[in-house]
Order: sequence, then C-alpha cells, then structure tokens
Amino acid sequence: MIKNILHNLVTQSRSIKQLIVVLNDALISIFSFSFVSFLVSGSVIYNIYFILFQIGIIFFFFFYRIYDNVIKHIGSNYIYRLIIALSFPHIFYILYVQLFLDNSLLQIVLLINFFVMFSLLSISRMVAKSFLYQSNYKQENIAIYVDKNYNSAIVDSINYLNQYKIIAIINHDKRNKGLYISGVEVYHISDLRNLIVNKNLKKLFLASQKNIIELKNIILDELLNSPLKIIEIPKVDDVLQGKYSFDSLKNLSIEDVIDRPNYNFVNNENNKGTIIESKNVLITGAGGSIGSVLCSQILSYQPKSIILLDHSESALFVIEQKLKKMNTKINIKTKLIDLSDKDLLKDLFLHNKIDMVYHAAAYKHVDMLERNIISAVKNNIIGLYHLLFQCRKYNIEHFVLVSTDKAVKPTTFMGLTKKFCELMLFSLEESKKYQYSAVRFGNVFNSSGSVIPIFKKQIENQNYLTVTDKNVTRYFMSIEEAAHLVLKSSLISQGGEMFILDMGKPRKILDIAKKMIHLSGNTIKSDENPDGNIEIRIIGLGKSEKMHEELSESEVENTSEDKILKSKDSQSGFDNLEEKIQFLLDSIEKNDKDIIKNYLENECSQNRKKA
Repeated sequence: MIKNILHNLVTQSRSIKQLIVVLNDALISIFSFSFVSFLVSGSVIYNIYFILFQIGIIFFFFFYRIYDNVIKHIGSNYIYRLIIALSFPHIFYILYVQLFLDNSLLQIVLLINFFVMFSLLSISRMVAKSFLYQSNYKQENIAIYVDKNYNSAIVDSINYLNQYKIIAIINHDKRNKGLYISGVEVYHISDLRNLIVNKNLKKLFLASQKNIIELKNIILDELLNSPLKIIEIPKVDDVLQGKYSFDSLKNLSIEDVIDRPNYNFVNNENNKGTIIESKNVLITGAGGSIGSVLCSQILSYQPKSIILLDHSESALFVIEQKLKKMNTKINIKTKLIDLSDKDLLKDLFLHNKIDMVYHAAAYKHVDMLERNIISAVKNNIIGLYHLLFQCRKYNIEHFVLVSTDKAVKPTTFMGLTKKFCELMLFSLEESKKYQYSAVRFGNVFNSSGSVIPIFKKQIENQNYLTVTDKNVTRYFMSIEEAAHLVLKSSLISQGGEMFILDMGKPRKILDIAKKMIHLSGNTIKSDENPDGNIEIRIIGLGKSEKMHEELSESEVENTSEDKILKSKDSQSGFDNLEEKIQFLLDSIEKNDKDIIKNYLENECSQNRKKA
C-alpha cells in the first residue's frame, strides 16, 4: 500500500508536485518560526509582519527557482540557491525589526530560525528523495574526468542519476591529485587501472573542453586492455544550465580512434579564381564515398556545371538531391552510365562541353574483386581506358585519377587493377597542354569496405571483432580531408605527377579494434576479463593481404601544398597501351580469369623493374 502511495506521488504532474512542496515549505516555515520563538521568548510571536515574512519566503523560493527541481534533482547547487532564497527574507525582516521595532528578542528568533528552517527544509527533501526515488538499478561505480576549473555542479548533475556512484574524479594535472570536489577524491589519469582493480570502477564519464581527441587517446592508451566503459558527456555548459538530459548521453565517436585532428572543409573566398571556376566538371563515381564528397566540395569552387556520373541509380539520386539543396545556381547534371559502355561515354562527351574530369569510379572491395575478376577489369581498367580515350579526343586538359595505397607493390587483384590504371594514365603522350595526374592515399573513415564500418557492424551485433594479425597496420584519413587534398593536388598539377597524401603514421588495426570496443560502451572479452562484452579474434592474414601498406615505392618530395607529396612511381607508363587493352578484351571475351590475373601481375612487375 505504501509503495502504491509513493508511486502515485511520483507519477503526479509537475504542477501538483510543486504545490505539495510549496505546502510542505509553508508548514515548515510556520512550525520553525513558532518553535524557535516559543523556545527563545516563551511565547509565539505572530503579527502582520510575520505573514509578510512567510509570503516573502515563498516569493524568493520561486524567484530562485527552488521549485524547478522539486525533489529528484537535489545537489550542492540546489542547496546553495536554497540558502540564498532563505537569506533575503530573513535579512530584510531583521533589518526592519532593528530600524522600526527595536525588538532584539525577535532578531535573535529570526537568526536562529534561519538555521532551523534551512535544516528542516533540507532534511524534508532528502527524506522525500530517499523514499520517492529509490533506485531501481544496482549502482555502478563510476569516475568523471573534469578540467581543473570545472565546478562541482557537474558532479551533482551526475548524482541525479541514482544508478551511478561517483568514486573518483580524474584529472590530467598531477598537482590536483588528492583534492576533493563535492566530497569525491581527485585522481590522476595514471590511477585508472588501480581504480578498476581496487575500487571496481565500471565507467568513465568525460566532461572536458580541452583538446578532446588528444584527451580521449591518452585515456584509451592507458586502457587498451582494461574492462572500462567510456562515455562522453555532451556540451557541459548545456548540462549545467539544464538544457541537456543525461538520459541522452551518447558514446564517443568512433572516428576518435585515429589520433588525427578533425578536418572541416571551409567554403571561403580562397576557393575562387581557380581552374575549376566557370568550368564544366565531370566527376565519375559521383555517388561513392570519395566521389560524393568531392562533388560537395567542388561546388564551393564555383564551376559552371557539375556532371555526376555513376552506374548506381540510388547513389546518383542521393548525391543529386544533396547538391541541389546546397547550391541551386550551379547546373547539376546526372548521367547513369557504366564506364565500360564506350558508346554511352562517347555520347556523353559529344553533347557536353566537359573541361575537366575527376575519376573516382572504381570497384574497390578487395575480397569481392578476387571473386569477380572479369567485372573488376571491365570496370576499373577498360572503363578508365574508354574515359581517357574520350578525354584525349575532346582535348580535356585536366584529369585527376583517384588511386589507392594498394597499388603499391600490389598483392591483391584490386591493387593490380589500380596499378594498371596508374600506368595507363602515364602512358599518354606527354604535353604541357595536358595536366593529368594521379592521387594515391590509404583508408578513409567510414568509406564502404574499410575496416572501421566493418568493426561498427560487428559491435552493433554484439559479435566478436576479427583482426587478421596483431601487428597489421593501415593508414587512415577522413573522407573530407582526402577529397580536399585531391582537389588541391589538381590545382597545383603541371601534368604527369603521382601525388601522395600525407596520412600521418600508420595505425595498428588491433589497437583500433580495442579502442572501438571501449568507445562503443563495451568491454573487451579476454582471458584476463572473461566477463567482457566483445572478443577480438585473430584470424590470420589472407593470402594476398599485406602486413603493412605503403604509399610510394620511390622517394617522395614536398610540394607547395601542405600534406601533398610527389612521388616518381610509375611515371614511365606503358609503351604499347592499345595492344595491352586489346589483349585484356580478348581474354574477357574468352572468360579466362587466370590469364588475366597472370597478365596483370607480369605487366605491373615488369614496370616496377623498368622503373
């Protein structure tokens, strides 16, 4: 019965609960003043000023929003406001008595009443909170990372959630170790492991306005093998101002697993007056991961028109709609074309005055292409050959080939096709009139087929993560930054360059897997932590997989653009390109996959020796 009564109280509307607390405060105020005045003077002092005093208390309680957070959300900030709201009516009454009534006994009553009333109000709220909002959860031990200057309000905000018990405050400055915030001891980041073992720490909340990427990686490097869940608190100021509910806490972004500064493309005046402005630009693979971002960024360079080419109807539709929302002034055309269809390509160039081409269309799923050799050659190699033929026929002066690190000493069939594409590009007759270049880079965040979205899916399914080898590494970069650097490389091209994007240091895939498990709010299941959520399984390198990818076989040199390097790889190209393409076409006609693969391996190998 008591539980039903308590439940009915909790489920009442906010206004009803506020009214109940107002009545509670009025009764406490009357009782406190009556009790203190009787205790001090032997009688109860009631008069018109007493009524005004009681009204003043309720007024200041509303003014300082004491009734906004009625019972459930009580912390040190609430207590502070309660003291202020009580102080003003008592101070005003005491001053009035001293100036006009000359009653020292009443002044003493009011002074004592302040402390008694404050105590009764606080106790009534604490008791009500303990009865009405008993936690339905088994409390978890958590720690909070805060910056040096953060006040205790953030600690109180998390205390609202009854399922958590704050056992530690974490700070990066060792000088703060041993201090206390709201009664909770401050520890250094290096103490996290001991807290996990000795105090059963389960979760770490991050509340920081510092360089959050650097901070997250410092913490994650400390915890790669530890069973700790990490949660980022949203914008802290919003939490402190009551604009954000902790029920909306979200896990850290998994892109933070790569220690690389965030890149945000800026549409500014520097994008004007380039070779792109007022030109008709063709982007192949416009609906793909890189192609779609290229299209979005090219808009800021003010082209006359953008021609979107892709063989995926749905992808083409999505990017078309996105670009139309971004800029309705620039003419946007869509062409649903398979590059291996030379007749459709011929018609495209015949009826559109194309000035420059960004070629991002390619099949790139490594395992898929190993099983579909004919399709890979037709799309990646033959498609590019037809495209280059039309570009030279119509004197297209600017052409950029988007390539991959897998074209360096290729071991996969996808890498072989991309290496062959690079060689085709550099086989064309050299002329200062033509500015044709290739841009090579590694993995980009969230592109289809890359390891990060694969890990995402495995984590979402609460599955194990598969890593080929403990020491395997890969390069990573955001799609936005890669697309921006591709565009920048085209602006500095003089023709015949193999550009290499500076992708920083390669990252161990095993470390990325561990970080992603933590960032998703899960823990690693291992022999040391058998109760973890997700296991990491080492499955061994595939037959064609490399332990470490490379971006260039030859030495690289700096260019005028930061993060864009230039390599001498593959600049010699083929001597008899038409014969090689005809051989591939004949082999496709015969459906002879083995001959095609051996042929590409030999051609790419011979070119390496020649270089």
